[in-house]
Amino acid sequence: MVARARLISLALLAYLLTPVEGEAAGRADAAYGGFCIVAAIFRLRVFEGHRRDRCDVTRGLVCLPGGTLNLFAPRGS
Repeated sequence: MVARARLISLALLAYLLTPVEGEAAGRADAAYGGFCIVAAIFRLRVFEGHRRDRCDVTRGLVCLPGGTLNLFAPRGS
């Protein structure tokens, strides 16, 4: 069920990014990737009972801000 929701959200993202210029679509895809990593770590803890370790927290703290930077950081011309 989780895999189906993931596939549907990824297909929806791809569909919505189709008319967008390539550079903006790449930034949105990078932000989506950062969010997916954090969501997977959360899902492991809540639904599968996996205890987070220091590396899991570090990955989340790096990926989510990294994805946000990719999406919103100013770019040179």
